Amino acid sequence: LTLNSDSSVFNMGAGNDFTITHDGSNGATIAGNPVTITSAGAATWSTSSGQLTIDAAGGVVINDDGDSENFRVESADNANMFVITGSENTMAIGAATLNQMLLRLGGSFTSGGGSDNMVGFYMDAALTGHSGDTVFQYAMYLNPTITTASNVTTVATLALDEPGITIGTGAVTNAA
Repeated sequence: LTLNSDSSVFNMGAGNDFTITHDGSNGATIAGNPVTITSAGAATWSTSSGQLTIDAAGGVVINDDGDSENFRVESADNANMFVITGSENTMAIGAATLNQMLLRLGGSFTSGGGSDNMVGFYMDAALTGHSGDTVFQYAMYLNPTITTASNVTTVATLALDEPGITIGTGAVTNAA
């Protein structure tokens, strides 16, 4: 089947409820309710310019069946910028997931020098309490339940190590 004119519309179904529309140049629109794409092998969506945009009124759900599937987002210099390992129920930002950590923040970072500060983890949230929030209002709240499976030397809610400080050029006024 060939439609040899620009801005052509290919209609299917009773009432023409599924369409493929040529936009008059090089693009097309697929419309239907629902549209399901199934592949027995790998499926690739690619764009040679611009961005891939997903615009869904009901949000986007990945792995709706709850399978042991993995999800990864790469950045310019990090293949593991954001990782979810479905088989282990773990996630990581900036590093690969580890099966003994629910959330891992890792990787390396070199400051671009655009300010007088460099920070490895920064939380900048504007938190506004409600009149009913009378017991506590915290910027960060840690409330884990830890169950050990054997003898353990240390159990803690928060453990901090002293930073490994390497002084390059210049001086350090306070190191903590």
